[in-house]
Amino acid sequence: NSVPGRRKFLKTENTESAHIIHLSKLYALAHPGIRFSLIEGTRTLFRSPACENLQDRVREIFGKSLSECLAPIQKEKDGMFLNGLLGKPGYSRPTRKEMLFYVNRRPVESKTMSYALLEAYHTYAPRGRFPPAVLFLKIDSSQVDINIHPAKRELRFRDEMKTRNFLIESI
Repeated sequence: NSVPGRRKFLKTENTESAHIIHLSKLYALAHPGIRFSLIEGTRTLFRSPACENLQDRVREIFGKSLSECLAPIQKEKDGMFLNGLLGKPGYSRPTRKEMLFYVNRRPVESKTMSYALLEAYHTYAPRGRFPPAVLFLKIDSSQVDINIHPAKRELRFRDEMKTRNFLIESI
């Protein structure tokens, strides 16, 4: 029984479809000015028109209730730029699902970014609740190592402390 290497890691069709839809939403957030459509056969799985800005895209994808509890953030220091949307104090979510991070417009999973957000919010979000955020960090690509996971979703910063401190201070 010879199964192609990656095929044995695939889940059910519904699960894989949900992953693809989620990824489409992540890329739509990274590029609000572009119209996105995800079509399978004759069914439209995801569609989002071109939007004026990130706030409009969040409203389009996640709804009015989430977009209204977010405020814009824009900070710069030492060649690092942070912008996006951040939950206003007092707003929190039951899961980490709305904690979305991008580095150089690539959707990523980053413990550094996640812990910095949680640490900055520790007095604003009750224990077990999570601040909603869509954060974009622009940093020199030589300061980022994306080769720690085959899917390139996880990354590591060369100077974790400097990046972490910048994020906490900015947030």
